[in-house]
Amino acid sequence: MKFHIMLLMLFIAIIPFAHADRIDPEWGDPVKIDPAVPPSGIHVIQILLENQSLPLMGTGCRSDLPNDKRTLQHRLALTLGYAIDNKRNHAVLSGGCQAEKIELRSGAIINAWHCKLAVVEKSEKNEFISSSNIHFGVKKDTWEFIPESLRCT
Repeated sequence: MKFHIMLLMLFIAIIPFAHADRIDPEWGDPVKIDPAVPPSGIHVIQILLENQSLPLMGTGCRSDLPNDKRTLQHRLALTLGYAIDNKRNHAVLSGGCQAEKIELRSGAIINAWHCKLAVVEKSEKNEFISSSNIHFGVKKDTWEFIPESLRCT
């Protein structure tokens, strides 16, 4: 019994730290978040992937389909998939984050990073064909994803 209690206490002590640190995908080092510096492109993708199981229903990425079961993972597949499907056209991936105030459902307004992942498809002659964007907010001090800020265009 003592062993189980000690094991439980160990998990309780470790769990908050397991989610608090961000790991740099390139080097594996912990990332030091500076609230004055936005997430890099690598971290924008990392944040989206960390939140891939978020249901689209109830967000600005939902469709009019009843009982839509899709998640952010499906939207990422849709947005990025078109970029590699068409052999004659090319796609340009871009994005980034800028400071913005985001209003939460509670009515509170917070300073956050408004981030965007964009894919623009162009013809062989560099003519615009289509684009797909995923917009979302993250808290400045933790880079925590703000689900209610998710929208797609």
